[in-house]
Amino acid sequence: MDEWQQEISKAFENKDLIHQFLTILRNTYPRHMGDQLNILWNLVQHDGKWIDQALQRAMTLRLRSANNFRDLLYSLKYEEEQIQPQATKKKAGTYSHITASTRDVDSYIAIMKGGHSA
Repeated sequence: MDEWQQEISKAFENKDLIHQFLTILRNTYPRHMGDQLNILWNLVQHDGKWIDQALQRAMTLRLRSANNFRDLLYSLKYEEEQIQPQATKKKAGTYSHITASTRDVDSYIAIMKGGHSA
């Protein structure tokens, strides 16, 4: 497990802070340390972009489990994803100048009854 902790620690910029967090996990969950490391490992592998920010916030909030760390990271990720689409909406799309043609509902009904469109 020590090697796994070292691999996880390598992914974080602030080595002292992740060491503190891992020590807290080890002291709080000695029998479940493997589960805690598994959660952190998955976050490092799939959501590495947010781990440093989440660690900083987790220590500030005094969170004491990998589950809480994961929830915090997902919250940060969600907040960022909510901000980015708003910036994207302001940019005009390639086909924003085109308007779709529409028909009166009666012409669709006529077609479905076997008639011809107007």
